[in-house]
Amino acid sequence: MCIRDRDGVRPFVRILSEKVRARRGRPPKDEVRLVPLTDISYVRQMESWMITTRPRRREPLWAVTDETMRNWLKQAVRRAEADGVHFSIPVTPHTFRHSYIMHMLYHRQPRKVIQALVGHRDPRSMEVYTRVFALDMAATLAVPFTGDGRDAAEILRTLPPLR
Repeated sequence: MCIRDRDGVRPFVRILSEKVRARRGRPPKDEVRLVPLTDISYVRQMESWMITTRPRRREPLWAVTDETMRNWLKQAVRRAEADGVHFSIPVTPHTFRHSYIMHMLYHRQPRKVIQALVGHRDPRSMEVYTRVFALDMAATLAVPFTGDGRDAAEILRTLPPLR
């Protein structure tokens, strides 16, 4: 993942597809997708970090493998469970992808835009998200990804444990 600033206007993340198995609707291996960063607070933190560390422009910001990420998530889930927080589904990197899509839908972002951001070529791929949730929320232009983690932890504590 590399962060770039296009024309000094909006920062974005450059994502390189690493899927090895070709399946209908998936982008080919090594296809690049640009995803704008919409959370201003996060962008400011990243800018501060990049000024301090000065990463090279064409190199990934973090050299983290899929296995490392999964291990971090397992550790985080164990710590949460020790604090009495239980999740209704297994927490995986893909869980965050689904969460991102739902967050964008709840903030009334156009389905075509979300489809492009997550790399779904077939519009039917989005149907699973739109069927599951009734999107009757107030429209907003800003899409914040920050918040008080205590509220989320309290909600998760009330969920029954996974079996």
